[in-house]
Amino acid sequence: MAFCKPVDWTELALDDLNNIVNYLQVNWNSAVIENFILLTERTLEFISCYPKMYRMVNKGKRVRRCVLTSQNSLYYRVFKGRIQVIRIYDNRRKPISIS
Repeated sequence: MAFCKPVDWTELALDDLNNIVNYLQVNWNSAVIENFILLTERTLEFISCYPKMYRMVNKGKRVRRCVLTSQNSLYYRVFKGRIQVIRIYDNRRKPISIS
């Protein structure tokens, strides 16, 4: 069994999550919101146990990208023995620079 790491969220990532949930509340229904939250939680559980599973997008900063949905990607890194969620980003927008 893999050793699972704890997950921390940056303020920016929490803002991203809140913005997505707010958008879903306005434009979709509660089932879509619940599915998105469940998908995010399950994905983070998987990442916490298998952090190298997803592609590295910035080797210098050790940032990896996980495509959550066709609309959203989760950016994270292993930092001090923990998973740090950096952003949840809209794939339809201009690509971001991870700094």
